[in-house]
Amino acid sequence: MYSSIFVPVLVAAAIAGAPDALPFSRAQAPAEENAPTLALEPLLAAVVERNPDLVALDAQRAAALDRAIAAGSLPHPMLGFAIRNLPVDTFSFTDDMMTMKEVMLRQQFPWFGKRELRREAVEQNAKLAEAEKASQALLLRQATTDAYANLWLSTSSVRLVEEQQQALERFRVIARGRYAAGGGSQSDLLRADVELARITDPLLELEEMETSARAALATLLHRPLASFEGSPAAPPLPELPVDPAPLYARIEAHPELRALGEQAERSEIEARLALRDRWPDPEVGVMWGFRTDMPDMVGAEVMFQIPVFAGSKENRLAAASRSEARSALLQRESRADTLLGEARTAWAAAKRQRDLIRLYDEEIVPRAERNVQSAIGSYQAGSVDFLTLLDAQVQLQAQQLEALRARANYVRQLARLARATGVSLFDESLAAPEVDRG
Repeated sequence: MYSSIFVPVLVAAAIAGAPDALPFSRAQAPAEENAPTLALEPLLAAVVERNPDLVALDAQRAAALDRAIAAGSLPHPMLGFAIRNLPVDTFSFTDDMMTMKEVMLRQQFPWFGKRELRREAVEQNAKLAEAEKASQALLLRQATTDAYANLWLSTSSVRLVEEQQQALERFRVIARGRYAAGGGSQSDLLRADVELARITDPLLELEEMETSARAALATLLHRPLASFEGSPAAPPLPELPVDPAPLYARIEAHPELRALGEQAERSEIEARLALRDRWPDPEVGVMWGFRTDMPDMVGAEVMFQIPVFAGSKENRLAAASRSEARSALLQRESRADTLLGEARTAWAAAKRQRDLIRLYDEEIVPRAERNVQSAIGSYQAGSVDFLTLLDAQVQLQAQQLEALRARANYVRQLARLARATGVSLFDESLAAPEVDRG
């Protein structure tokens, strides 16, 4: 049985042996035996190199370049053989002097400018695939950042909750000792047990978040799940620019807008090509014929298509292509407005999370730590009850968890801002001094 004199000593020993109540600046990860094996920046670089979707777009671009060379080349020449004036009564090659064996060679020559336009039209597909790859890379980098933020948040929160669990275990020992000494109540033990039981549920939820995040990273980087079993390092926190206008201005070069511009340019080229197709492609042929016991003969011919139906064919194709070009430009204008709205929203949300980080780091968490220390002293002096001490510790842990969420949310919003503006997450425009972490 504990004596009443021993209780304050036990409290002090329990608090001294408990893990430090980490402020926000140190809450992301305690020291571990092994250094973290995962970091955000290498993963962002790897996803661009390894993701199958981007590799497929590279293959599409290469295919379009090969097709462009083929589209700009001359048609194959045609080689033909013929028998003319063969008598049907004998089918003899020598009975009639008019019977002639011929060898013919023909070549079509596209009208001036057609080959270049055909090559340019197909080359636009390569440019389109390149722009689509850049756009897809932005989406993949955002998804990778989100998954990494979830992974870091879940593992860091688990460590924080486990430390809270250890502290509550010690507090329960204190409550039992004081109750045994006649200085406490049964309700103190019940409250400590309740708080310990409540910790199980967030641990399960965090475990699910961690598993999902690792699986998402494995899918995005096309690697085995075992490659992401390491402990993640805290993600870097580049500061927001004071003036976001330069970021917004870079939206005009966004890959999505560039892709729509390439679509419009391709349609314009197709329209010019359709109008040029009204000019017929000459087909030049030469032939050589020989007859038995008669002189050989040569000949030449030039053939033209007659554009009788140009109004219902080439003109219609040109009008359709120009309509597609106008459609792509209108979509580009609409998408530019949408991206600007998304960028402004992401910047405002990131600014809020940045302010929350500083608020937790400089005020909320330090104040919660002081409340715990004050509650310890008051409890030792007998001026507050055990529930006050317990609530102070629970509030500290809650604020530390919120501080971790603010950091993870800040990283997510930076990723959204990067995708909306088309810049790299760690571009120089975002590489201002990091948030003060104490």
